[in-house]
Amino acid sequence: MSCKKNKNIKKPRMQIIEFDFVANNDNNISGKGMTIPFNDSNFLQLHNDNGPIMPANIKSYSAYERKTKLKILNFNTNPISLCPNRSLLQYSHIYGIDTNSKYINGKLNVIGVLTKMQLISSNSMGGEAKFIVKQIMGWEYDDAQENLEQQSWVYGCRYILNETAVINLPKIALIVDCDLGKIELYNERTMPIFEDYYLPPIIKLFYGSADVGKEYIANSLISFTDKKASEYLSMKINGTLNPIEK
Repeated sequence: MSCKKNKNIKKPRMQIIEFDFVANNDNNISGKGMTIPFNDSNFLQLHNDNGPIMPANIKSYSAYERKTKLKILNFNTNPISLCPNRSLLQYSHIYGIDTNSKYINGKLNVIGVLTKMQLISSNSMGGEAKFIVKQIMGWEYDDAQENLEQQSWVYGCRYILNETAVINLPKIALIVDCDLGKIELYNERTMPIFEDYYLPPIIKLFYGSADVGKEYIANSLISFTDKKASEYLSMKINGTLNPIEK
């Protein structure tokens, strides 16, 4: 007799916060102790005997245990809230981007897809949120051999900059599903995304997992984007791909 896994049973989540401190006379973290209270809005506040502490950097992510290593469900640098949804919803424009590729008869077929979400509703803490995908656009290219995802990010960023050019100081989040270990460097503009192209200052990368954690907006959006990329790639290979929606 075989047993099917109940997909409705979620593995226990943990919220992990990492702090980087720069100790000095005014910000001494080696005192008698440190407290981590939360205010009424669930914002993190650090204090020790000397008063408030300002970390040099904060990383926050949700995860669950598995045999090999933690499964990271989302990742955020300098979060304003422990709730991943709330951190993301501070952005006025939220996009997802994904790339799919496949060799057919020695030819590499590549499809990149960019989606944009529109928030429908959320509670005051951002923990429950509903959205629709407002926009889908894509591009196909065949000559790229390496760093396909990162090349796609460059195309996506250029499109986003053009689309938001008339908006005064937009806050833009772009959900990606790879390069988790480098996202912080991309966001700090200390590493180019591809060749000499750095992430534009008004765009911030967020990590999303396409296969688990659909309670998080980033994961839900990147999952939709991934499915669209797979769908369009199959149509391209079969010769049934019409001009991609915009």
